[in-house]
Amino acid sequence: MGLKIKWKIPNPKESAGFTLWRAHNVWQRDIKAVLKPYGLTHVQYVLLAGLLWMEQDSEPVTQNQLAAFVEADEMMTSTVVRKLVEDGLMVREVHLDDARARSLGLTGVGRERVLAASESVETFESNFFRVFGDSVGFFHEGMLALSEK
Repeated sequence: MGLKIKWKIPNPKESAGFTLWRAHNVWQRDIKAVLKPYGLTHVQYVLLAGLLWMEQDSEPVTQNQLAAFVEADEMMTSTVVRKLVEDGLMVREVHLDDARARSLGLTGVGRERVLAASESVETFESNFFRVFGDSVGFFHEGMLALSEK
């Protein structure tokens, strides 16, 4: 039936992409467990932490700016923000300069929750990436380069 292409399937342990996939799954499983006591999903935590970082530099932060900052889908961001507002962790208001935009802010409870969760996340990350030893900086630089493509 036509041309046959010979292709050798690489050993999974030699495939950087497959290894990244597996490490990502372990990361997701473990970060989910770390955030569970705070009643947060990973996406909720990323949006809250992203807003916390952004509020330090600029106010007000729009929903679209937050989505861009954390590189999340705008529709997913909108859905998750709606839930965070319902849970009293975030406020969402009409932007003062653009009626089409929504300004976001952390509530006191939201700020306390993300700061408490951040302590656990930092401890988790320190332990998770300990496998890199003195090369953790090199790993981090490589991940930054990949994420900025």
